[in-house]
Amino acid sequence: MLVDFLRKVQDLNFSDRLALAKFMAAPFERIKIILDTQTTLNDNNSDYNGVVDALTEIQKQQGVFSLWKGNVFYMIRYIPSQIVFILLEHRLNKLFVTFDKTTEYRNYMASKIVNGSLLASAALAVTYPIDVIRIQIEADTSDRCLRARDIVKNIRKVDDVRGFYFGFITGLAETISKRALYLLTFDVTRSYFHSGASEPPLWKKWIISQGVTVFSVLLTYPLANIRHRMAVQAGKEHKKYNNSIHCARTVLKEEGMKGFYSGAIANIIRGSILSVTLVLHDFAASLLSQ
Repeated sequence: MLVDFLRKVQDLNFSDRLALAKFMAAPFERIKIILDTQTTLNDNNSDYNGVVDALTEIQKQQGVFSLWKGNVFYMIRYIPSQIVFILLEHRLNKLFVTFDKTTEYRNYMASKIVNGSLLASAALAVTYPIDVIRIQIEADTSDRCLRARDIVKNIRKVDDVRGFYFGFITGLAETISKRALYLLTFDVTRSYFHSGASEPPLWKKWIISQGVTVFSVLLTYPLANIRHRMAVQAGKEHKKYNNSIHCARTVLKEEGMKGFYSGAIANIIRGSILSVTLVLHDFAASLLSQ
C-alpha cells in the first residue's frame, strides 16, 4: 500500500504537486488572514487569540470545511500568474541573466534578483484583484455567505478600479524584498553547509530551504500584514486606514510591533506544509529508486 502511494506521488507533475500543497496548507492560509485583519474589521477587538484558538473556534462556529473558504480563488490566482511567468521568464532571462556564475558572481546574483523581482511583480500586478477578493472572503468570519460577486460590486461602487489595488505598492515591496532575501540567504547558506560536487541529501536541502524561508518571511511579514489590512478595506464605506503608511503608524500605536506579526506563526506553519508536500515527490522518487 505504501509503495502504491509513493508511486502515485511520484507520478504527479509539478503543477499537481503545487495544487496539492496549496490545498493542504489552505486552513493555515485562512487563519493567517483572519489573525492579520481581525482588529481592522472589528474596531480593534480580537476574536481569536492565536492559531490554535482560531482553528478551534472557526471549526466550532462554521465547520471544518470552512477552513478552506476562499481557497478556490487562491488556486485560480495561480493560472494567470503562471501565464505571466511563461510569457516573460525566457525574455527576462535573456535580458538580465547574462553573467557567468563562477567568474561574475555578484553581477550574476544581482541579475537573478532583478529578474525574479520583475517576474514576481508582473505576476502580482495581474493577480492582485483576485487576491483582494480572496483575502476578503477568507477574512470574513460571519455566518453569512460572502460572495465574490458582492465583493466586486461593493468595490466598484465605493472605490472604483483603484479599490482592487489597495495595498498593492506594499505588496510589491514585500515581493521584491522577500525574493531578494531568499535568493541571497539561500545561496550563501547552501554554499556554507554544502561543499563538493555531489548534491546534498534531501533532508539537508529541506532544512536549508525551510530555514531561509522562515528568515525571509519574518523579516518581510510586516509588509504582508499591512497589505492584508489594506485589502480588506476595499469596498468599505468606513476605512480605518487612509493608506499603507497610515496603516503602519496606526498598528504600531495601537498594537505595537506584535501587531505586525499577528498571522506570522500561521504563515510559517503554512510554509512548512507547502515545502513538505512538495519535497514528498523527491522523497518518493528516492525511495522507489532504491
